[in-house]
Amino acid sequence: MQLIIFSLADKPESMSDIKVNLPPEEKLLLSLCRLDFSDLQKSEVRLLMKEVRDWDRFVRLSNEHGIIVLAWHNITGTGNAGYMPSENLAILQKAYYKSLARTTYLYDRLSGILELARDVDIRVVLLKGMALERTIYRNRGLRQMTDIDILVREDDVLKLRKILMMNGFRSEPFKSPLYRYLIPYLNTHIPRLTKADCHVEIHYKLFDQPDNTLTEKVRELSVPLKLNDHEAFVPPPRLFFLYLISHLSHHRQGGDSQLRQYTDIYLLLCDRYDEIMDDNLISQAREANMERELAVMLYILRNYWDVSFPSWINDFIAGYDHSTEAGKFSRFISRPKDNPDKQVSLKYVKQLKVLPGPGKKALYIAGFFFPSLAFMKKRYRTRTVWGAIANYPVRWVRSVGVLLQNMMKQGSRRRGQ
Repeated sequence: MQLIIFSLADKPESMSDIKVNLPPEEKLLLSLCRLDFSDLQKSEVRLLMKEVRDWDRFVRLSNEHGIIVLAWHNITGTGNAGYMPSENLAILQKAYYKSLARTTYLYDRLSGILELARDVDIRVVLLKGMALERTIYRNRGLRQMTDIDILVREDDVLKLRKILMMNGFRSEPFKSPLYRYLIPYLNTHIPRLTKADCHVEIHYKLFDQPDNTLTEKVRELSVPLKLNDHEAFVPPPRLFFLYLISHLSHHRQGGDSQLRQYTDIYLLLCDRYDEIMDDNLISQAREANMERELAVMLYILRNYWDVSFPSWINDFIAGYDHSTEAGKFSRFISRPKDNPDKQVSLKYVKQLKVLPGPGKKALYIAGFFFPSLAFMKKRYRTRTVWGAIANYPVRWVRSVGVLLQNMMKQGSRRRGQ
């Protein structure tokens, strides 16, 4: 089975074009979120560039969406650089050199981490940018990165954290000391570690599953990847695809998603279509409690990236209500920092639900409302103990207020269905 991409010119009339009302800057941005271009698609980029009126806005959006380097690469690579003002093109090119330097620096730091992990027999699986840059983008600096994300066994998390801290890394505080006892259930990674300008997130859980079986499958089926003299691993394509969608959905709830994350998913699908689109896709999404998230992402890929799916996938997409998705996504492209899906409190409600037994739930609630002083100082930007203590009532009132607001929103949505 092959991935079929329709150009704007030859897309069937039966497939509605919901991109038609987007401003030219957003249309151009979307058209550049790929790696391969046919001659017709190069011409389409040229036509869109001729329509752009606000190049400063285009540059700002490409930067906010984390694809400014990809935009530069594709504008120059399609032979259309002459249609962009030189001063704006120079900004994109400068971003590329900055990304190249950053990526080179992170790989140097990653080599040291892999060596430390190897010495204590810890298997490291690369996630997100690090894995995608080497296997999908295949061009250093093209996939912009800010930190290093790795996956290890749950039993190795604190062990690797201790080793990194013994070698100069400093850890951000746990929200609460109580959360050390809830590591198997909470979040997907421990607090970030930092050395100089290198940030590392050690993950141990990739999906909202109480038993973590799919994460273990990611580890077991991960594929070796040679990095100079060190060996790392990358996730198997289908589970990597589902993980990227799950990760994106968390960012959507937090109101801080980027077009870069959608592009990652699209490019992975293009590169590994046959391995992703098989009978296990939906069943594993069900196992990960993310069927709706998968359906939404497939809907967006079909309507904004013009991906053609087999009938069984289209039937799966049709099983969910997408009446608001087009408007949400179009608004997101234009205003990435004004995300209509922002529902931060839902994350904490979901975490509370997966905790087994009243004892662990009580620990979680206590840790949430009475986090450590170190966390309070960082979260509320105060340097004193008394400043941190004074913000506890602020935290309680805000948390309850946001929770009630989201509960009311959920209730009104259900009544409207």
